[in-house]
Amino acid sequence: MTEKENLERCRCVDALIRDIRERISKTERDIEELSSRTVADTVRGGDGGTQLFKVEGLPQSVIEKKRILLEARVNKLGRTLSEKEKAINRAYIFLDTVKPAELRLMLQFYYIDGMSWSRVARKMEKETGKEFSKAGCQIRCMRFFEKLKGEEK
Repeated sequence: MTEKENLERCRCVDALIRDIRERISKTERDIEELSSRTVADTVRGGDGGTQLFKVEGLPQSVIEKKRILLEARVNKLGRTLSEKEKAINRAYIFLDTVKPAELRLMLQFYYIDGMSWSRVARKMEKETGKEFSKAGCQIRCMRFFEKLKGEEK
């Protein structure tokens, strides 16, 4: 995996984590709803099948399936958070080698902090006191990666 791919992974893993957390919340709500709901059914039996019996209870099999799903999603969230941490550590090691500092900040704001290019430009203006545009930040980073790719060959 190249350094750019790792930086892009840092950026997209946040969306994955948000999705997993939303799914965990939904599964927890489903379990809570199912646990509070009693299901009822009538069955025939007794005297040659002429008597009706009412059976009530919780939908345990459905609840158990949801609990297993919840456990799997919690485990997946843990693995994804660990993966994100490793990717971010690798990204910071790479970013420490990037010169100049302005470019390093742009890359950090976009890939690690998850800002849009417009927000990166505004933040750069605030941090440095210089003028930056969305396109200027994008192009500068794109040229950096093109140069880096050319040096690797």
